Amino acid sequence: MRLALSPDSVVLPLPVGLSLRSVATRKRVGDELTINVTRAGRKQPSFLLKPVPSGHWVSHQLPGFERDVLHRPADWVAQARGYRFEVDDPAGRYLPIRFEAPLPARKAVVWPGWRGWGATQRSRAAPVFPADAGASYIPDYLPLFSAPGARPENGMAQVRAQLAIRETGGATRNAGWAAVTVGLGTRVIGLGIADAEGRVCVSFPYPALPQQSTAEAADGREQIVWDVRVRVYCSELTAALSDGEVPELGRIFRQLAGTPLRAMATIMGSQPALPDQKLSLGQPLILRTALAAGAISSTLFLKSP
Repeated sequence: MRLALSPDSVVLPLPVGLSLRSVATRKRVGDELTINVTRAGRKQPSFLLKPVPSGHWVSHQLPGFERDVLHRPADWVAQARGYRFEVDDPAGRYLPIRFEAPLPARKAVVWPGWRGWGATQRSRAAPVFPADAGASYIPDYLPLFSAPGARPENGMAQVRAQLAIRETGGATRNAGWAAVTVGLGTRVIGLGIADAEGRVCVSFPYPALPQQSTAEAADGREQIVWDVRVRVYCSELTAALSDGEVPELGRIFRQLAGTPLRAMATIMGSQPALPDQKLSLGQPLILRTALAAGAISSTLFLKSP
């Protein structure tokens, strides 16, 4: 008599599991990233996370912990230590992010920086959260913001700008890592982050079609346009950074709790603020400041605080 084979199953505890989602599409990003993890305060040893079919990034090893500790998940909360994550996209779709979180973690990594946000900060960061998220919602994922060179996806709007802070006398300085919101009515529908050079691409799904006028209902409309407001929050993070350094995610998000800088419609006269802008279906919205004699700058200037 021949007995059927009975395969054994082995369950290995997973001390690191990270989920990343695009702020633009809210889709999970599970490919073409480089994610390096290091014990906080140290340079070595470091290790890379690998993607798995679920869309998560994981590691079965965790340098700094003995194997017997990793095999006792019940002890992980008490044993957890801080680790630094460095997420980069060699494909150029997303900006890099830097943050710290405790490991090992029994579920997907939860960034401690989500806690303690006020209502204003959360409302300005609304695109990061699910549409039905409550005031106490804590994501089990980290956000990835569109890079300035990102290609537009079908059905997605794009608002682009080159940002710089301008003094009254004309001197300018870097507005790198500024946070930019795009609002429609009382809602923020788009959120983007500038790169180190102040270049920003805010990508988001087009909102519901605006209501037709009586004439448009009868004759159709040549163009679909929304009036959107743009706000720029900038704490001049680049001033404290060395070349090539990326600010911590918490410092980037804290800008949203402050007062927006005045985006200038023109540098002439009283330098009025940028009014609501026309976002047209199928066309990127490029933001620029007007100069003298009707010329248009290639930059959106922000009034120095």
